[in-house]
Amino acid sequence: MHGIGQVRVFSARAEFPEAWRSFVAAGSGTNAPAALHLDLTEERFPHPQTPQGTRKITYVAIFARWPNESQVPPAPTFTGAALAGPDGTVNIDAFTKYKDDLPPEDGAGYNYILSSTTATIEENLGAWTITLQTGWPAGKDPEDFYIVVGHKLS
Repeated sequence: MHGIGQVRVFSARAEFPEAWRSFVAAGSGTNAPAALHLDLTEERFPHPQTPQGTRKITYVAIFARWPNESQVPPAPTFTGAALAGPDGTVNIDAFTKYKDDLPPEDGAGYNYILSSTTATIEENLGAWTITLQTGWPAGKDPEDFYIVVGHKLS
């Protein structure tokens, strides 16, 4: 298992409910920053390691989901979004529409946008924060953020 990457998917709404409520309240109908605080500690990953500190985060992708495509904020969405871990800020791509070049079979459209780390990283577990520089229109709150975390044991 050492050195082989694994993936853990987190639902911000389900697994960090207090942080999610604060995030939505801060971003709904405002141009103010909204921060989503994530406690990505060893206990949240399968097979907690002893000693602590042997697991590293190697990749992060963030999928933001709305109830339907018509509620997804128009591009550019969340310009200047930032991701910070216990070791400092990690570069992420701009949020873009998920599968914008591939229409869904049912023609309904996709209700996701996506951002991810721009390169392979090797960061420590701990307190992570997704900060959006501006919120979203009132009444168009996201349903959830899914955070895909690549990790490996060192």
